[in-house]
Amino acid sequence: AKIENRPTIVDEKSPAVLKYRTPHFRATATVKFPPLDEGEHWKIGWIQSCTRMDFFNSYGDCGYSSWEFPQLMSGQNPMISDSDGRNYPFYGSKSEVIEIQGPCIDYTT
Repeated sequence: AKIENRPTIVDEKSPAVLKYRTPHFRATATVKFPPLDEGEHWKIGWIQSCTRMDFFNSYGDCGYSSWEFPQLMSGQNPMISDSDGRNYPFYGSKSEVIEIQGPCIDYTT
């Protein structure tokens, strides 16, 4: 696995939304799945989880804003999904997620 060697880019083109373009994380994995019966269906993908998040925007003398996961701050959860919500709980939607539909009489990779 590796993370792109480039800084985070702040996109301020929109008057309503501040976007952060962070370096990409790249990883590969091979999963060997056992035989499946008729009607079995599995969705397999990457999940990103946070155990801590410190997120601050500073506006000089005008102040700052911050963002947090309340469940982490309160100790309710030791970690929490950082999915963008579009493909929850998975992180990604193209080659990052696969589906296996039974029946499969042999192992699938």
